[in-house]
Amino acid sequence: MSDFEVKFNTTQLLDGLSKPFHEANDIMARRVTQEVRSNKWQWPRKTVRKRSGEEVGSPRNIVDETTFSQSQDNRRLDEATHEHRFDTEYALAVILGATLRNGTQLPARDVFEEPLKKLPGDFSKLAKAELAKVKDPP
Repeated sequence: MSDFEVKFNTTQLLDGLSKPFHEANDIMARRVTQEVRSNKWQWPRKTVRKRSGEEVGSPRNIVDETTFSQSQDNRRLDEATHEHRFDTEYALAVILGATLRNGTQLPARDVFEEPLKKLPGDFSKLAKAELAKVKDPP
């Protein structure tokens, strides 16, 4: 049996995955923003907006007079970690739904659900293009 040697350019391979990973997450963040702005979310009652006086029914968006939507954050923490979040004290109730002390049911409006489904495909497409640039080691 012959001996053989396999060489990988691991630095280029790993670097070739980090960039598309974060690019795919940036695409996901834009999709989350679209979900927040989309007039597709069911709400159990009409609401009068405090600032504008506008009455909104259902389906509607969850911009929440910009408080919720402006609290959206998307950031690269390191080479392999990307964070998506909403920084309002009621963000979990918006996304997961809640039952208030008085029994009022707030429906879940998971703005991450659809964008998360598309994340692997986006990453795969971007990673293939980036990894095609990796050269064989000397």
